[in-house]
Amino acid sequence: VHDSTTHSGLVDGTRVEIGGQRAANVVALEDGSLRAQAPAGEYGPADVRVSNVNGEATLPGALFYYEDLAVAAINPPVGPVEGGVVTEIHGTGLTADSRVLFGDLAAEVQDAADDRARLTVLVPRARAAGPVDVSVSNDNGELTVLDGFFYFEAGGDALSAEAVAPSSGPVEGGGSVFVVGSGFSEDTEVHFDGRPVDCEWIDANQLSCTAPPGAPGNVNVD
Repeated sequence: VHDSTTHSGLVDGTRVEIGGQRAANVVALEDGSLRAQAPAGEYGPADVRVSNVNGEATLPGALFYYEDLAVAAINPPVGPVEGGVVTEIHGTGLTADSRVLFGDLAAEVQDAADDRARLTVLVPRARAAGPVDVSVSNDNGELTVLDGFFYFEAGGDALSAEAVAPSSGPVEGGGSVFVVGSGFSEDTEVHFDGRPVDCEWIDANQLSCTAPPGAPGNVNVD
């Protein structure tokens, strides 16, 4: 990342430090500014200090280091259309002032981890059952997880399976997969391409299963 600094007395040979670390490739430009390559830093504001034969100067908090915004998992990724359930968003760059949308509906951010690796949010009521995108935005950027959350209609006695979430995972298996439907009991069995998988009964509409290893591609879930 290149940073530009403007001040009087900036000449060739000027030393630039950002957050206490020396910047590389410092170049004095014709307009009186300096261009420098910022060193690696920690999230948040950093002081910029310049020094040369003319003296030294410090700009407190002049450069802000941001984190890449990323979402690795949403847990649980399912909930009833009535909303009101709590889910966690895991990733990086998840600040307390993040704005979270389920579809086009705002979710309430209830808690944010100090390391910005987790948000706890209250899922809003949906307009209809089915998948919705989950969007996160803050000073680090914005991103959207397509079909990141699945809303289901609670209730129903007939045994049926409507969806699995998340809908993809690593070939090594081991990840949690939620099966959504109706009529589930503690005796309900789930198969991935005919192979039985371990599942935990949550309620009549949800099972939490552990995905087995598999080859790349789609599999049948029954």
